[in-house]
Amino acid sequence: MAQYTTIITGHGGFADGIKNTLNLLSIIPDNYKFINFENGMTEEAYKKELTAAVKPGEATVLFTDIFGGTPFKVCAEIAYHNDKVQVVTGCNIGSLMEATYNSYRSLRDYADDLVFISKNFTQRLGAEKVNN
Repeated sequence: MAQYTTIITGHGGFADGIKNTLNLLSIIPDNYKFINFENGMTEEAYKKELTAAVKPGEATVLFTDIFGGTPFKVCAEIAYHNDKVQVVTGCNIGSLMEATYNSYRSLRDYADDLVFISKNFTQRLGAEKVNN
C-alpha cells in the first residue's frame, strides 16, 4: 500500500473527483488527502489549508492537476521550503492507482514513477486503416 503521504489537489473539484474515482475502482489509502482549490477561494486561504495538511518532517507528494496553475505554484512554493516534499503535476488516476501498490526506495522515486506511469497510460486511439 502507499508508503508516502500523497495530497491530491487542483482546481475546482479535481481532488474530490479523483477521490470519487479511486473509491469506485480501488481503495483509498489512509495517507491520501484531498484538497480542492475552490472557485472564489483566495490563494492565501488555499495556501493556509495546504500548508496545514503537510506535516513537518513527513515525506509527502503534492499531486496537482496542471502545470503553472495556482495549485501547482502554491505546491511548488511549499516544496521549495521543504526537502521532504515533491510535487508532481499533470498525472492521472492510472498513475495513482498503480503507484499505490508499488514500493519505493525514496520519495523522489515515488514522484518519478507517478510521472513515468502517467506517460505510459497516455495513449492515442484512432480509426485509421492499417495497410498490410
